[in-house]
Amino acid sequence: MPKAAQKKPWKPKQTPAIVKAQKQAKNIFKLIGLLSDWTSKEDIVASLPRLLKQKTWQKNLPKYVLGNFLELGKKATCGQALTFLRRLARLAEYAVIRKKWQVRIEGKSTTVYFYRALVY
Repeated sequence: MPKAAQKKPWKPKQTPAIVKAQKQAKNIFKLIGLLSDWTSKEDIVASLPRLLKQKTWQKNLPKYVLGNFLELGKKATCGQALTFLRRLARLAEYAVIRKKWQVRIEGKSTTVYFYRALVY
């Protein structure tokens, strides 16, 4: 019997613009702190002004990744910021994962969320 041909998994074309955008994505994830350890939702929101001050990364990312994130600016909610980060992760072949814990604060149960970026 003939040996079955093994198919290679599909990968998108690596154009120079995509490679540049992937490097920018890695820098953004480092700035926010998602690559090093679990980061709380509050820390992500607190790092947005620092991220928006840097203008260099904004030129290198495609429009479908940026969306309306730059228009929102500092008014962006946590959900909108995480949507941007997930789009960015898809471009850079990362994954943004979430861990949630139930914590009791002053007798009431509260959910606390932590996020992290993983490389495929």
